Amino acid sequence: MTEDIFEKIFKNRKRYSIKELYNNCNIVPKERGIYLVECPENFKVVFSDYPERELKIKKYFYAEDLADKYNRTLNNKILYIGKADIRKNGAALNERIEELIKYGYGKVPNHKGGKAIWQIQNNEQLLVCWETLDEINRKWNKTFDTAKSAERALIDYFYNKYNEYPLANMEEQGKYKKHL
Repeated sequence: MTEDIFEKIFKNRKRYSIKELYNNCNIVPKERGIYLVECPENFKVVFSDYPERELKIKKYFYAEDLADKYNRTLNNKILYIGKADIRKNGAALNERIEELIKYGYGKVPNHKGGKAIWQIQNNEQLLVCWETLDEINRKWNKTFDTAKSAERALIDYFYNKYNEYPLANMEEQGKYKKHL
């Protein structure tokens, strides 16, 4: 059996808790790449109707039964696959991960992906890891020009392997589902 591509790319990457990164996103590189939000070992996923920290934009709460989606996903360690391409200010992974975390703490309203993770109780314990696009290309023996194309390939790989998208990648036929 061939090695799982997520294992191949992210196996030896250090994982940081959301709480650790909230206090220090400077450790994340400014390069473009992909990041994952994962469950730590022995973490029990419990969903709330409302996040522990009040989000500024309530319309992004998911109405669907997240527990049902989580329970039917064969790989429920990986909760979210995100991307970060270079921005005008030269930042990428560090800024995108910081936006995700600040969104979850109600500090910014501008992170469109991954919102379902904020409906998990004790979400500050969830883990984040990342890999640069250059390393993804090297480890996967591919040539992705953008983090967006690498993200799409990883999401498609996940779906083809597990017949479901990661919990917080709320997609349906390649398009994000509408939120309440």
